[in-house]
Order: sequence, then structure tokens, then C-alpha cells
Amino acid sequence: MTSAEYVDQLGVRRLPPRTCPLDPGYDPDSVVSHLGQSGHLMNSLKLSTAGWLIADEESTRRKFAAARAHGVATVTGGTPFEVAVHQNLLPEYLDVCAQLGADRIECARGFTEPDLSPEEIVGMAAGRGLGMDVELGGKHSGAFTPGVV
Repeated sequence: MTSAEYVDQLGVRRLPPRTCPLDPGYDPDSVVSHLGQSGHLMNSLKLSTAGWLIADEESTRRKFAAARAHGVATVTGGTPFEVAVHQNLLPEYLDVCAQLGADRIECARGFTEPDLSPEEIVGMAAGRGLGMDVELGGKHSGAFTPGVV
């Protein structure tokens, strides 16, 4: 009997991928192994912090490629977006994300307020083949209100 057959006998229903694990800068072999073991459970993989930007580029590319090979979408964390906005380098940041193979970027406003409209930012991302995840609210603004949502 396989483990899957046993879990079926337990009555555990099979669900589509729903998890979004966070890579805070693990080594590529660990990320590749995690995708091999649990990629079937993942809705996406978030490459968080700016670690993927300052790591060896080939290591970062391996992570994006492994996720793609396992059918797992990738999303970059919101902090690098905020840094790019603050430094007026958003187009360049989006170019890097697209060239590395990211599927989506996270747009955050925790510490910055873009001068661009949401439509402009969405258009810039879409023009590079990137989707978006949007972080609701600010880092220090308290609980969400219906208006924020």
C-alpha cells in the first residue's frame, strides 16, 4: 500500500495546491528539494526579502527554474518593490524580475507611497509579463477597514 492509498483510506480528501511557502533566502538545493517533495501542495512560492537579489544570480535562477519545472508560480516579496519605488527604479526592478523568471511581484506600501497610479504600475508589470499580488494596508496603519479591502 502506498502512503497516498493509506491517506485515501483514512478519508482525507485530496485538495488542490493551496500553500504558499516562503523562501527567506534558503540555499537553492533546499528550495529545489522542497519543491520536489511538496510542490504538488503549493499554489505559489514566495521569494521573500531581498535575499534573492543579492544572492549569487545563478542560485536565484535555479530557484525560479525549479518552481517553474514543478508548475509552481513564483512571487517576489514586497520589500524589494518598496525599495525600487523609493529609489525611482521601478522599471529596472520589473525588468530584473521578468528576466529572472518571476511570475508575479508583490506590491507593498508599508513604507513608501508610489507616485504612480495603480493602473500605471499594473501596466508596467503586465508589459513585462508579470502578474501582481497586492499587500493590503500599511505596516503601521492598524487593522483593515472595509474601505482598505
